[in-house]
Amino acid sequence: VYDGPAAGTDTIEKQSQLVGTWMARKFDAIAKPTLLAELRAGPVNYPKVKALKHALLDAAFANFVKTHFNRNTPRAKSFRAFLMENADWLSDYAFFRVLMEENGGTPAWDRWAPEHRGPRRARTWLLSLPEKRRDDLSRQQLFHAYVQWIAFSQWQVVKAYGSEKKVYLMGDIPFGVGRYSADVWANRSAARKDLQGGPLHREVGPELGHPKLPLGRTPPPQLRVVAHPRGQHPESFPPLPH
Repeated sequence: VYDGPAAGTDTIEKQSQLVGTWMARKFDAIAKPTLLAELRAGPVNYPKVKALKHALLDAAFANFVKTHFNRNTPRAKSFRAFLMENADWLSDYAFFRVLMEENGGTPAWDRWAPEHRGPRRARTWLLSLPEKRRDDLSRQQLFHAYVQWIAFSQWQVVKAYGSEKKVYLMGDIPFGVGRYSADVWANRSAARKDLQGGPLHREVGPELGHPKLPLGRTPPPQLRVVAHPRGQHPESFPPLPH
């Protein structure tokens, strides 16, 4: 984890130089030797690994805001361009992640506080908060957008390097939008409520599977290529609330 590549055209060698001084100062302070030793022993401790990655990314983000974003450097301009180019989904996604944190880390938006269960109500709630609280949550939204930018930028570097070496990657085509996703939370009317896919089991009935997109209408851009399904199997997907 570091404060990301400067551009998608950077070489892997140049990337390694960017890690340098900042990583040396921060990594050891966050990833204590005792913690690393614990994480390297036995099965993967996913909650602790996730918490460590989050702490490292948060430190990288704080450094980015201080040294780039607030000074409108070329890196900051690159990040702002990413925000603009992906505004149709990124804003909702980042806000969704903030609301997850406000509700114990669960993506199950139909179990959140009532004022968080829909984008319109959630934004009304946000505007009702004291200024300091709003600023803190806005920072968290920007953080989640930053993480997406870092992931996208690093993927572009890997892709360019692979293409240079004649290594090509292929991914599968997802077939459903997870019920508890930012896409469905923000675009509920675009998720059909009466169809589910996947295997059926008599003991749980036809509510098992992945919600499908509506037929006969054009979904929002971020749903035209559907997101990954929820991962656990089997799962029940009761009809979406109106």
